[in-house]
Amino acid sequence: MPNEESLGGKIGRTSGRLYKKSGLPTKLSEEAAGNIGCIVMFIAICVIWAIGSWVYSALDDAGYLSHTRETIITAEQSWIVGESKTCISVPLEPQEAHVLHRQRWDVTRSVGCDSGPEHEIKVTFHGRTERSEARAKFGVSWKCLRRSDSFDCYALD
Repeated sequence: MPNEESLGGKIGRTSGRLYKKSGLPTKLSEEAAGNIGCIVMFIAICVIWAIGSWVYSALDDAGYLSHTRETIITAEQSWIVGESKTCISVPLEPQEAHVLHRQRWDVTRSVGCDSGPEHEIKVTFHGRTERSEARAKFGVSWKCLRRSDSFDCYALD
């Protein structure tokens, strides 16, 4: 009875002869191998980019990413650096967002913190910046912290 090694060798030689008789090349040319490598690399990059985009969108939709924007915020002069206040913002309706070149339901256009004058300044928002749900139409709460030259606002709801 033939052992596995001699049997495997016979099958390999037989299939190789059949492959050669078919007229097909037994090895890829260097150019073809290079092209296949480029195609595989392109597909891998596309898959990685798609997964990265999906992860970024999921994190942003969940409110885990911060966004810094020039925002109108009310701030009394007595608001000292390091102090925090509870503030409210209202989402932009789609028509208003279109006119202002902002996203629909954007809650970062203006933030009301107190009865002080309006200032347009950098505000970093930690939380979801687009809120389309019905309860957000009455206002979104933020805990805003005054910095020396900006504000940080953290979503409360």
